[in-house]
Amino acid sequence: MRCPPAFEDALASAIAHCEQDPDLERCGALLEGPGGWSCAPLPNVAASATHYELEPGAWLRLLCDTERLNTSVRYIFHSHIRAPATWSADDAR
Repeated sequence: MRCPPAFEDALASAIAHCEQDPDLERCGALLEGPGGWSCAPLPNVAASATHYELEPGAWLRLLCDTERLNTSVRYIFHSHIRAPATWSADDAR
């Protein structure tokens, strides 16, 4: 089963965002709406290689935009710079 091309494009954007700074965890959200899928990079205020924290103001603006644009946050993503791509204790919370 293949993902829709628009989802693959959004996922590629998320990966590119994470690769922009290989020393720090990067984060964001994948959105779905009438126009398909999109990626919304968000600032990591933790500025850490092992932890992420969405910038509250950017998160709130994103949520307001999703309501205005009739889109939904489907996934929150973040990179694991110095850890395997598995669930961490922070991810499980």
